[in-house]
Amino acid sequence: MSRRFTPHIVAVLTGVASGVYIFKPLLEEAAANRNPIPPMNASTTSPGVPGKSPASSPSPHSSAK
Repeated sequence: MSRRFTPHIVAVLTGVASGVYIFKPLLEEAAANRNPIPPMNASTTSPGVPGKSPASSPSPHSSAK
């Protein structure tokens, strides 16, 4: 019975080992280059307008009644 599964087990182990060998450097590089995302709150500045906080910008629907 084990003779039937031995080639499958060897193939799976070879595939996993080669996948780790191939993709580990790429994943480590991507993790090192990833920038942390700052938390979004009212005290942060708007990325589109420097120096202007998002809480101070008027809502486009504030005057429509």
